[in-house]
Amino acid sequence: MKSKKLVIFSIMLCSILSNGQHKLNYSDTLMYLGTKSYKDLDLIRAKEKLDSCIMLNSKNDECRYYRAKVEFDMKSYSKASIMFKNVLALQVNDASSWHMLGLCFTNLKHYDSAEFCYQNAVRLNSKRSEFYANWANNEFLRGNIVHAEQVYSTAILLDEKNAEYYASRAIVRETLGDKANADNDIQIAHNLDPNNKTVQATMSKKQGFKTNWLYITLGLSLVLFVLILLRKKLRIIGS
Repeated sequence: MKSKKLVIFSIMLCSILSNGQHKLNYSDTLMYLGTKSYKDLDLIRAKEKLDSCIMLNSKNDECRYYRAKVEFDMKSYSKASIMFKNVLALQVNDASSWHMLGLCFTNLKHYDSAEFCYQNAVRLNSKRSEFYANWANNEFLRGNIVHAEQVYSTAILLDEKNAEYYASRAIVRETLGDKANADNDIQIAHNLDPNNKTVQATMSKKQGFKTNWLYITLGLSLVLFVLILLRKKLRIIGS
């Protein structure tokens, strides 16, 4: 009798383990499909597959990470921030999740919280230039202009070929009144990537500024010329 019960128990245990393994395998398949859809920019399909993946395996931190990125790309920053916190609850030393949580807080204008996240991100991985660049942007938005320039400079040291970084630092330096270095940065950015949108916008702004001053100078010169002519005419009439 005991032998029969043992056989039944063994069969049930094998069935449970087999079912559990099947769920984990299917969860991995869903994660693959979800991440692929995300990379293909099909956010709706990605959301569907990743949600199903999490239902089968709630501790799949990679699946949760991409699910949070879907919300971020859909501009649901508040919801995305909660999801990234859930990822960090499973994987507290995930630098990318700290960075993404920082981006969420920057977009939500929670600049102090964002800074804490960026600091954690660079502490865990000091080689990722985008971590510093986004931290610098957050500092600029907070009004910490001097620190923003310093952090952008670190990003540039890590990636000297990134035109976006030079263009962004040019804006920071222009704000600080460091026109010479700002002009140098924007020229480097233009040489690296003349089609970059930030570079084009900054160049256009500076060109517009120069054009405005040219019109102002021409206008003042014209006014001065007219005044001189009037003065001469008045002298002639007076004599």
